Amino acid sequence: MKRVLVVGSGKGGSSLLDMLHKAERMNIIAVVDSNPEAAGLKMAVDYGIPTGTDFHKWLDEDIDIIVEATGDKDVLGQLLEKQNGKTVVIPVVSDIETLTGELKRARQIIRNLQKKHISDLMPLVEPSWQLDRDIPQNWTLQNAMEEYERQYIFNALREHAYNKTRTARALNISIRNLYYKLEKYAFEKKDMQHNS
Repeated sequence: MKRVLVVGSGKGGSSLLDMLHKAERMNIIAVVDSNPEAAGLKMAVDYGIPTGTDFHKWLDEDIDIIVEATGDKDVLGQLLEKQNGKTVVIPVVSDIETLTGELKRARQIIRNLQKKHISDLMPLVEPSWQLDRDIPQNWTLQNAMEEYERQYIFNALREHAYNKTRTARALNISIRNLYYKLEKYAFEKKDMQHNS
């Protein structure tokens, strides 16, 4: 899953935020706008995404993609100057023709990143443990399946920074079902230290 920082959340930024939020392989770590009343910041709060007014404090995070949606060349320049070697900065512009071209370019960049880092994109495919090891002799198939489900859910929570909404969406279950399973498998608060 690619970690994305969105800088700028006005009219165009909020439309983009909605698209990125629905993308399965994007984890929006924060949405930043210098205007604390920007529509996209409110939308991000509704999605459970951290927000702020200063992008500088997020640049130390492990970010794969920075989407610059302010249209401000100075902001773009600062992001390009301060980005590390593995972060891709994608400027988004407001006119439709250019935006369409930028989105196609962004999709191609994402495809290239997916090909390059496929193991990073599928962390839940290979669990870090295997059920055929250290299974108590008296376990039934039901016990083993429940342990696998518990571990799978825990890995998904960790992968989605303990955000229950995104975890439920990634697991293709309702948030209510996720809460039920968290209670069923007795997840402790300490297990979900970054609980959201």
